Amino acid sequence: MGLVLLALAAVTGASGLSAGQFYGALILLGLGWNFSFIGATTMLAQAVPDADKSVVQGVNDTMIALVSTMCAFASGAVIAGFGWIVLSVVALVFVVLSFGVLVLDRSTPVPSPSK
Repeated sequence: MGLVLLALAAVTGASGLSAGQFYGALILLGLGWNFSFIGATTMLAQAVPDADKSVVQGVNDTMIALVSTMCAFASGAVIAGFGWIVLSVVALVFVVLSFGVLVLDRSTPVPSPSK
């Protein structure tokens, strides 16, 4: 659901430059980010053994903060150099790539945990 909302945010942003499109894209972006963050965190918690969860969760949160900061600066450069619509199209490319990774991950059989 998060990736769908992020894709809708990118499409809404790429559809024009009016205030309604801008605010709509930002609302969809916020909702999509939250759903994606919660879903990915849940997937991470299910994939890691209990003994390693706190360390992996801390590393994951740190990586998300670092990448988010870099992307915030990069998006400013993209908007200044190419414009809002190009930024939205670039975001859509990353969402489609993320969806592809998710589909490939789901198609890979998961071994049952041994006890």
